[in-house]
Amino acid sequence: MIAGNAMAKSIKPDGLTISAFSASLLLNQLVGTEGIRFDARDFEWIGTIGGFTFVCFLRTDTGITSMEDLINSNERFAWAQSATVTWLPELLNAEFGMDHLVLGGYQGTADSSLAVDQGEAHGKCWQWTPSITASPHWVDTDPPFVTPLIQVTVGAKHGDLPNVPTIVEFKDQLASGQAALDLVAAATLPQVMERNYVAPPGTPADRVKVLQDAFWEMQNSEEFIAAIVKAGRDAELGPIRPDVAMGYRDQVLDTAPDIVARLSELLGG
Repeated sequence: MIAGNAMAKSIKPDGLTISAFSASLLLNQLVGTEGIRFDARDFEWIGTIGGFTFVCFLRTDTGITSMEDLINSNERFAWAQSATVTWLPELLNAEFGMDHLVLGGYQGTADSSLAVDQGEAHGKCWQWTPSITASPHWVDTDPPFVTPLIQVTVGAKHGDLPNVPTIVEFKDQLASGQAALDLVAAATLPQVMERNYVAPPGTPADRVKVLQDAFWEMQNSEEFIAAIVKAGRDAELGPIRPDVAMGYRDQVLDTAPDIVARLSELLGG
């Protein structure tokens, strides 16, 4: 937030300074978090290295093999969630008329994953890549230890999960229809485009273009990818072109007030 405020108010727009910008700040701006003194629409978007996709998955030994199975099941399953992501299974419960248990006391990926491993919970709604990076045995066994059921995103599918449906494909089954998808967009698109770099408002267009082209070439280069892999951060790769990222940004910030109100409630605001 401090860097964003500085970029908006005091950094000279000469093309010599860029800043990392977490897209989670879009949600802060959307819900009116105190201290935000910038409009993210004003920044010149240089590049987006990548982000994450939320996926809901259950242990394979539950016998649930698809989202349709889960919707139609009479069993009650438990999701291991941290407080910041309890809204994911809560949203599924509300929109699909389900009543699964949401366990919100976990601190992060490690202890929530352990809960699934030990049978304390049946599954999670979590960022997919960090989950399987931390627990590779979940997907490299036959059959896999977990089964992904739905991708909670309105963006592109995760590259590893081309056959797992997104929530968009269930629009006609959602209790609030398009309104639910609008909420998902506002909540998850910042994750899809989490790691961004921006220049100050008013940076000359020709310099912005040079920076954008150089950034795109850099993040797709063999040298950069090799360095990221060596550092163990390849799970976070997923370059997004500036025009696409700015479209996501605008979609989040254009969320209707009634959707923002429901989102704030779900997020505990």
